[in-house]
Amino acid sequence: MEKRVIAVFCAMILMFTGVYYRVFSLSEGQSMAQVAKNQSTYTLEVSNERGMIYDRNFSPLVNIEKEYHAAVLPSPQSASVLKKLIKDKEQFIKTLEDRKPIVLKADTKEFYSKDMNVFEVGKRYAKHQPAVHIIGHLREGEGVYGIEQAYNDFFKANGSKVEIRYSVDAIGRALSGEAPEIIDTTAQPKQGLVLTLDHRVQRIAEQAAKRYIGKGAVVVMDCRTGEIMASVSLPVFDPNNVARSVNAKDTPFINKAFSPFNVGSSFKLVVTAAALENNIQPSGIECKGYIDINGQIFKCNNHAGHGWVDLRRALQVSCNPYFIQLARKVGAENLRNTAIKFGFGRANLLAEGYESAAGNLPAMDELQNPADVANFGFGQGVLMATPIQIARMVSVFANGGYLVTPQLIKGYSDGKGTKMEESVPEYVANRIITEKNAQRVHDLMVSVVEEGSGKKAKPEYGGAGGKTASAQTGQYYDEEKTNEIVEAWFVGFFPAEQPRYTIVVLAQGMDSGSTYAAPIFKDIADSMLKMGL
Repeated sequence: MEKRVIAVFCAMILMFTGVYYRVFSLSEGQSMAQVAKNQSTYTLEVSNERGMIYDRNFSPLVNIEKEYHAAVLPSPQSASVLKKLIKDKEQFIKTLEDRKPIVLKADTKEFYSKDMNVFEVGKRYAKHQPAVHIIGHLREGEGVYGIEQAYNDFFKANGSKVEIRYSVDAIGRALSGEAPEIIDTTAQPKQGLVLTLDHRVQRIAEQAAKRYIGKGAVVVMDCRTGEIMASVSLPVFDPNNVARSVNAKDTPFINKAFSPFNVGSSFKLVVTAAALENNIQPSGIECKGYIDINGQIFKCNNHAGHGWVDLRRALQVSCNPYFIQLARKVGAENLRNTAIKFGFGRANLLAEGYESAAGNLPAMDELQNPADVANFGFGQGVLMATPIQIARMVSVFANGGYLVTPQLIKGYSDGKGTKMEESVPEYVANRIITEKNAQRVHDLMVSVVEEGSGKKAKPEYGGAGGKTASAQTGQYYDEEKTNEIVEAWFVGFFPAEQPRYTIVVLAQGMDSGSTYAAPIFKDIADSMLKMGL
């Protein structure tokens, strides 16, 4: 009996062992089959496109140009075409020997060969990429500058790929003659980012700036909404060859439209507004070409003197002594508070993680000396602002007294890039000066273009208002400090009546806003008017 029990027990052990082994074999076999399947194919990435960026009218700002990518399986059948694509003889031979599929750029899609597929794909950046400082650039497929960096995750999530999957032999070589599997997601709908830029205005501004200056910035803003229609910074960098631009002179990677500079006489507009808002009626003075403030001499731009000037004439000829006197009447605290209302000293958030610089507004303890207040009165000293901030300032006088919020993002497009699917919140402009005072400064600015230093900015039609500036920087071209670097500005709006746009022009290293910056303003305004904008 005992022997029978032992025999049955042993039989059961053998049975369960067999069942376990069978289950294990099936499971292991499935795993091995999957591994074998994975090892029997090779996937080649042909293109990896990021999400789209559009202007306000859904015109693409990236992927404007196309290029051709040839996916080639090296084989005797594809050798003749491969030789045309690989000019280096040693590299050509090595590629044939490796028999590993590769992607090569082709000049045309007219290549045809067995074991070869040619695809038309988007080239992220054009040869002459518009708005390069706004768009930014990539490093190893990741956004590291501009909008590319700020919206990196969005562009990756809304991108598309083209891949080819080849069958391979036991040692990993792709098999010639077998049709590969093509995986293409480019036709799938994806959202795009819509900017406030208008590609037509951007092109106009870029062309005008390059005609006149080598260094500087231009901003075109809708004076009613704060939307940035164009933003130019010179010199530019090449997003298709960033390495070549790294060692270029004049710091091409700095977005000068968003960077602070000495503002000079453009600040006289704020001094005027501060006087009017504080019920100080500006009177006339005799300009002798200089003014003495506690023993410190401040010279006028006209060393011979302007003679008798009132507010209107002082703004037309940009008389420094006049505005130094006016700033002293307003007082340092009132003037500084008015500058704060105009947005000086505060950064402008243009997108999440993307903002322009705050510039520099002197603190009250930096304005205790009468000479410092004098410098402040005509935009010199430590005062610095970005072209974006100056455009915001000018817009106050163009729109009846409201401070707009600069905006660069309009929202997100639908999957086809033809309409807005989701808009970003709009910002309500705040009134910071009375309509009456805004209109008075507006009229004074029109007189600068009609009768004063801004004549070269006058458009062919519609008129304009503006202000010239030549800002001293405290930096010099020579060690002896005899040749100071000057930043030339023209800031204004157009048309003169019911203005729509503010244009700010900064010409770096130029000594006259009237000579170098004003003509750029005119060029842009005329071109926009001709296009019916």
